[in-house]
Amino acid sequence: MSVLDASILSRTFDWLKAHLARNGELDGLSAADIDFLAADIGITAKQLRAIAPSVVDHGWQMDAMMRARGLDPSTVRQMFAPLVRDMEVLCTQCRSAGRCRNALARGTAAQEMDAFCLNAGTIEQLAAGPDAPPR
Repeated sequence: MSVLDASILSRTFDWLKAHLARNGELDGLSAADIDFLAADIGITAKQLRAIAPSVVDHGWQMDAMMRARGLDPSTVRQMFAPLVRDMEVLCTQCRSAGRCRNALARGTAAQEMDAFCLNAGTIEQLAAGPDAPPR
């Protein structure tokens, strides 16, 4: 995913959050619109419907978690666009955002992420490098 794609995804989540705040759900969109929106951000319509009720953009936290493990989020996005898209979908489903923010603020996120982060395994694998065995 390029930086431009990441920006588009972020703007799409912003639009989706605003739409959901106004309408409370995706009912105002046709099935074709939902399919188009989902395809545009690289997920299925089923995934979009699943995450829509709780869409919260935790992208900055995901980036901070990557930085806590010594990764450059921009480089990761450029090299592993589909993987990052999947990670972003998981982040939208996060129920531990407060715990994540606190660990980031304390500087202990790298040590604690396995206990609460849905993307911890992926981040750890990325941090281990291409020659590391799969977790």
